[in-house]
Amino acid sequence: MNLAALLAERACAVKSGAAQPVRVGIIGAGKFGSMVLAQLRHLDGLQVVAIADLDVSKARAALARVGWPESQYQAQTIDAALREGSTCVVEDAEKLFRCEQIDCIVEATGHPLAGTRHALHAVEHGKHVVMVNVEADVLCGPLIAERARQNGVIYSMAYGDQPAIICELVDWAKACGFEIVAAGKGMNFEPRYRYSTPDTVWGFLAGAKKKWRPETSILRCIIPSLTAPKRQLKWRQWPTRPDWIVLITDWLFLQPVCMTWRGSFHLSLTVDD
Repeated sequence: MNLAALLAERACAVKSGAAQPVRVGIIGAGKFGSMVLAQLRHLDGLQVVAIADLDVSKARAALARVGWPESQYQAQTIDAALREGSTCVVEDAEKLFRCEQIDCIVEATGHPLAGTRHALHAVEHGKHVVMVNVEADVLCGPLIAERARQNGVIYSMAYGDQPAIICELVDWAKACGFEIVAAGKGMNFEPRYRYSTPDTVWGFLAGAKKKWRPETSILRCIIPSLTAPKRQLKWRQWPTRPDWIVLITDWLFLQPVCMTWRGSFHLSLTVDD
């Protein structure tokens, strides 16, 4: 499946009058909401119909900050936005749920309870949900996903954010025949860290040593035999089939304004006797 090709196909159908754009409503125009808005403005075949935020002036400021022309978000009502192909900024998220033309809700408030409530209401109104709100997903994600299945809609994490990228990496590794022993996110990544090993990691992360001991690091905990003297750990080697693989993603390459995804950090480890 090629997402860019599918969106391009939809954009062509929209231009020919054979289809409507994918119509999206966004709840929350803070840090993550702004990042989504910065990207969606450049996608043909998709319309941000409405943005809901408790602070309308903040939402408008966010739109201006990420490069939206003021004329694009001046619609006074959602109906006007639909007619004009523009965007309406509202305070009440319920207006997005009640709009039958909106296909998908992007929840980006960062508030676990509000995010859960918004997602459930969206699903009940027959709308797909993209959950940027990781806090809400951690709290009630499986419940929301099941409710979405019951209502015949899709509940998804945000592609490009760490949880979704981790799932994609796991799927890729399984499809390649790797045995996965751990998968998680990596924060505060610096290029020099890629040259670290379990024996040198605490020299790279001097501050962390005060809180954690080397023997409790994830690599040593996953496979205790790696610390045996007779076994040699080889880094930066990609054999035909490694004994095991650890997948790490780092999201700090994702720039808030331009939304440029440079890729994820793959770490492959092999052990030789």
